Parts: sequence; structure tokens; C-alpha cells
Amino acid sequence: MSDNYITANELVLFATNTGPLLQTHLHLARTNGNWREHIVFTLLPLYRKEFHEPRAAMRRDNIITAASELSDYYIQYLSEL
Repeated sequence: MSDNYITANELVLFATNTGPLLQTHLHLARTNGNWREHIVFTLLPLYRKEFHEPRAAMRRDNIITAASELSDYYIQYLSEL
């Protein structure tokens, strides 16, 4: 992470590799849930805690990119089930 900014890729990798979040992510994909809200209020705090980066931030454009990538990923995941 450069300059305490989390990239979209870093957050997507974290989100897709955090097993306890799978059911939440599948629910968001099934219901066309609010991925940006999920990132801001769930994923970013978990990421900060996991990597001991309490002041790490994420730029708005990266939040939007990560939301889109996560949505696409889990919609595809569901279609393959």
C-alpha cells in the first residue's frame, strides 16, 4: 500500500480471500446489494484491523472500482454454482 491508500486490487483480493465474508458477498450479489456501502462500513475496517493500518484510506474512485469488480466476481461465482 503506497501513501496509506488502499488500492482497489488490494481490497478485492482481501475481500475474496476472507472466507467468513463469503455468505455476505453472495447475498449482495443475489440482491444487487450496495457494494460501496459494504466496502466503506465493513471491508475497510476489517482490512485496517487485519493489516494494522488504522489510518489507511481508500480513494473514492478505488472504492467504485472495487465495488464493481466484487459485484462482477460474485455474480460470476453464482452463475457457476
